Amino acid sequence: MLKQPMEEIHWHAKAMELFVKKAHEEKLYRPVAVAIIQDREGKILIVESAKNKTESNPPQGGIEEDERIIEALFREIKEEVGIHKSELELIAYIGARDLDSQKSKRGARGFALGKRYFFFCLRYRGPAKIKIQASEVKSYRWVRLGALKQALAKTRRAKRLMLLEFFRRARPYLA
Repeated sequence: MLKQPMEEIHWHAKAMELFVKKAHEEKLYRPVAVAIIQDREGKILIVESAKNKTESNPPQGGIEEDERIIEALFREIKEEVGIHKSELELIAYIGARDLDSQKSKRGARGFALGKRYFFFCLRYRGPAKIKIQASEVKSYRWVRLGALKQALAKTRRAKRLMLLEFFRRARPYLA
């Protein structure tokens, strides 16, 4: 199992912060931090959104203007599933991808084209049962790597394919 040096993860994060600043200025792609979280048993955390019940995803959320990406990542994890930063180990940054919006108009937050997802791998060392934020997450489950495709079956096709690609990229960093 691999682990990126912390300096490398932070170097990537610093470079991505330039995009986040530009994204908020131009309002094209909304920046989103995505957490691929693995537990002690090697399972991946998947949540079902309270707002969009047709999608299951790893925990994720928007990066606010003037917010550092790593801070946004841990803030979103805490907000959605109640996991504290102290219970997580940041393992790797595995890349970014733009995903165009399904709609041809600006989204609720004013971004015109869609979202840019920034993917991170983390290890979780806390209890198996977590406390979700009901306004953000309807339900959660820990899923084996081999069952991820099935777990994402309700997620729209373009997003599901993107997520599956990043789960493949994450494999060297997962136990």
